[in-house]
Amino acid sequence: FSEEGVVDVDFHSPEFDGSVYAIDVQTDGKILVAGSFSTVDGLSYSKITRLTSSGVVDKTFKVGGGANANVNAVMVLPDGGIVLGGSFISIDGYSARRFAKLLPDGSLNREFSVGDGFNGPVNDMLLRADGRILVGGSFTRYDDSLQDYIALLENDGNLVPNDFGKLNLNNTVYSVSEMAGGLVALGGSFTQVKD
Repeated sequence: FSEEGVVDVDFHSPEFDGSVYAIDVQTDGKILVAGSFSTVDGLSYSKITRLTSSGVVDKTFKVGGGANANVNAVMVLPDGGIVLGGSFISIDGYSARRFAKLLPDGSLNREFSVGDGFNGPVNDMLLRADGRILVGGSFTRYDDSLQDYIALLENDGNLVPNDFGKLNLNNTVYSVSEMAGGLVALGGSFTQVKD
């Protein structure tokens, strides 16, 4: 769509056999798409794919077997890496418990360590101004640490000690956003928060 909401007739609208849950655009204009789909325009792309700026499937994206379950969030990092969050427990056959990092070509970054990962789905994430990644979801643990529905990670996957764990959220976080001044807004099904 244009800024005015007019449909771009020159954009190829690919056919997905499932839902799209998240989109992010790389600096080169290519479009990362994540969701519950298994094919895109008849090509096998399990839960994650990349399109050219004109909407055509980018066949240079080497995600292999893709994710084994839904990808709910996708985000491009400044180093060109791609972070995924969702309900999956493997990417291209390798263990990646609901959170993973891909190399710029789409292959799994196996040096990105999440240990046992999250024990429940990741629903949303954001890259903070300091380069750390704030993750929200339906989880109560990250690796061996208690983390009720929100976690702050270094861009290498290590947990950052922080006060988010003291919020005492009592249910799922579906949306995270950073506001002016570094303030964080959370949305979800929780009914309790303690500052």
